[in-house]
Amino acid sequence: MLIGGKAFQVVDLERRTVRHDGFLMALLIRTGIDKLTPQDDEGAEAFAFRVLQTILERDAAVELAAAFLLPDGTDAVDWSPALAAEIRAHIERCNTEEDRSTVYRISAEQVLGFFRLRLLSLATSLNSWAAEVHPEKRAAA
Repeated sequence: MLIGGKAFQVVDLERRTVRHDGFLMALLIRTGIDKLTPQDDEGAEAFAFRVLQTILERDAAVELAAAFLLPDGTDAVDWSPALAAEIRAHIERCNTEEDRSTVYRISAEQVLGFFRLRLLSLATSLNSWAAEVHPEKRAAA
């Protein structure tokens, strides 16, 4: 995808490094976005809209988008905070409606995707931990 005339790709979240994971978690905590959870009566689309609204209210769209992007052709293991800062500096200067829409869309979509992966990871960890603590349940299954 092009943003401000430069080609970028979205980071493959399944291949993020430990450093990148920590950076993303710190960013979500710092902005308070980590506290967002779907309401009982809230559909997926309404929750996604609320996530985007929160990102915009906290002026976090550019920083989030920069954290989830890589220059085209760059491997996920080459991500670094310095690279995210370079990307952020570039997209902060972009001034078209298309660029703004792309940045907002990427920030919301990737935050939601990151939440999903973290929940799956947590569920896997809890299942693994339960099997270690209660090996008799694993043998009975």
